[in-house]
Amino acid sequence: MRPTVWVTAPRRGGLGPWLFTWLCLRLAGARPIRVVPGGPLPDAPMDALVISGGADVDPSLYGEQPAPPPHVAPHHRRYWGTRLLLSPFIYILRRLLSLKRSTSSGKDRDELETRLLHRAEDLRCPVLGICRGAQLLNVFHGGTLHRDLEAFYTETVQMRTILPRKSVTVDHTTLLYRLVSSRHLWVNALHKQAVDKLGEGIRVCAREDSGVIQGVEHTGRDFVLGVQWHPEFLYHLRAHRGIWRGLVRAAKKEG
Repeated sequence: MRPTVWVTAPRRGGLGPWLFTWLCLRLAGARPIRVVPGGPLPDAPMDALVISGGADVDPSLYGEQPAPPPHVAPHHRRYWGTRLLLSPFIYILRRLLSLKRSTSSGKDRDELETRLLHRAEDLRCPVLGICRGAQLLNVFHGGTLHRDLEAFYTETVQMRTILPRKSVTVDHTTLLYRLVSSRHLWVNALHKQAVDKLGEGIRVCAREDSGVIQGVEHTGRDFVLGVQWHPEFLYHLRAHRGIWRGLVRAAKKEG
């Protein structure tokens, strides 16, 4: 029997991440079910939970004020022709891979995912948090977030790429290490926030060279893991397949 894995997502948008997550879970032997804000909860049991990526976690959940609207810099005229030629392709790519488009507010999703984390805690079922999901996992346990990572990248460029171009070091004493079987990983980078103060029972399992936390896990549970990158886009790499296979193995064990 395939274990059932509930996967959170925005009500609209995020089609690309959902399809890749669905594929990773199916290939690992699970039955993924999409759960969205405002929708009904599945009738199937929750054997494991994936909190997927998306919009920023509400700052009020960790005691901070909402951020002011971002300043949008004017376009430089020098590249207007290139932008015009590439704009249709960029638009399609953003629509496919968007993690933030939603008809519901971010608070709706925070409330849903917090409720599901409580359920997962009661059921003692495995949890995987991806990017925003890793951040929410830390906040759920009383931790805080870095809302601006600019200070970490004074000597290096803050990378944003779907490709595995960022180097991460894994603590060899952790669950993550047992899953990926490597001290060093190449990961992608689509985040602009990260874990700051650790929540209760949460420890760091991976960092990048700049010091930014790239992985966290709960010390009191068999499988509660958060990764800052997007392993759903990296299933072609053996180490990242280990994360999905480990989640499904843990779900079968709990089930």
